[in-house]
Amino acid sequence: MKEPFYLFLLLLLPGLAGAQEEKKFGIEFSGFVKNDFSFDSRQTVSAREGHFLLWPHRIIKDDNGEDINANPVLSLLAIQSRLSGKITGPDAFGAKTSGLIEGDFFGTTNAAINLLRMRHAYVKLNWERSELLLGQYWNPLFVTSCFPSVVSFNTGAPIQPFSRNPQIRYTYGKGAIKVMAAALGQRDYSTIGANGASPDYLRNAAIPNMHLQLHYNKKSDEKTSELTMGIGGEIKKIKPRISNTNNQGTFKLDESLTSMSGIAFATIKTKPVTVKLTGIYGENLSDVLSITGFAVKEVTDTLTGQQSYTPTSSLIIWTDIKSNGKKWQVGLFAGMNKYLGTKEAMSNSANNIYSLPLIFSQRDITMLYRIAPRVMLNSGKTRFAAEWEYTFATFGETNNEGVYSKNNNGIPEYTKRVGNIRILLAAYYFF
Repeated sequence: MKEPFYLFLLLLLPGLAGAQEEKKFGIEFSGFVKNDFSFDSRQTVSAREGHFLLWPHRIIKDDNGEDINANPVLSLLAIQSRLSGKITGPDAFGAKTSGLIEGDFFGTTNAAINLLRMRHAYVKLNWERSELLLGQYWNPLFVTSCFPSVVSFNTGAPIQPFSRNPQIRYTYGKGAIKVMAAALGQRDYSTIGANGASPDYLRNAAIPNMHLQLHYNKKSDEKTSELTMGIGGEIKKIKPRISNTNNQGTFKLDESLTSMSGIAFATIKTKPVTVKLTGIYGENLSDVLSITGFAVKEVTDTLTGQQSYTPTSSLIIWTDIKSNGKKWQVGLFAGMNKYLGTKEAMSNSANNIYSLPLIFSQRDITMLYRIAPRVMLNSGKTRFAAEWEYTFATFGETNNEGVYSKNNNGIPEYTKRVGNIRILLAAYYFF
């Protein structure tokens, strides 16, 4: 079970040797040790023994009418601890070169908790006005200049999109304006379909997820304030199935679904406070831990079972406000993710929906809200932090007659709200 850790160290040894032979280039390590202590007021849908919180479990009653999920949870984990190696080397193709390899002990599944996993691994080439990044890095919907500064490892998900993708990303800037274009694949975070979460839906389309963003950045003459804002959009094509077997035989299919999403964001930084705002319209974004996905619109060929599809969408709005003190910092995150249903109406004979909530047997979520105030105390390389996070989800439920029904756009007609309070204490040591 220790082999991945030793392999990671072996990969870094050439960089260490290079640093001794050539002082100008090599590898520089950084990272942190982090311990989280969390208490939840009820059972939650989460990853890694509750460490990565998504939303509260819906109400499930036993034969006595008691809510089985109304049971608190206590967790103590250090799996977010992180090691990064920043690599520098000689120029190439007229550009400054650098690289990064970063891992933590979060694991890729619950069964692999405590094992090393790759977070980022990329090479960068920087020219005077442009940059080329190749490797695994944040999905462009996770804007590194505008994301929630929360204590929780979920970083605002599933309200804030969260994903790291293998990609090719090119950025060109002139003055206060820069343009970024990216072509992305999927690996650890992937689209959810009939076969569960898999990168195959995107891979079989043979077209990468394409993203384009425009950024504006301006600092005051006194450099006491800074404004960063931007807009972006993406287009994604998937093939939900390439074949189907039914009572008539096995048939090759020609199915596909194209979805589009857009983002607008702004970060306003002054000496005392930083304010961040983001709005997203998203279609089929289960690969970034959003509550959207896609649905079967109708069966177009009864012989082969071929189907047409329509994406489900949601509207996301969040804000994050924090003070910029060196010793004490306070902040507040607040956001919502509203489910808008399918883009096109579904037929009565084909209404299967594939999304993040349904893969957890959570039925449909029509709304997610979160509010999370926090406080941090810094001293040298040590930080103590506390966060109170209230998340509630509105679930589709049966009516008084026990009927579960949805409209033609897949939105439940009867809902019930369930909330969870998480109290999180964290200790960091940076190096």
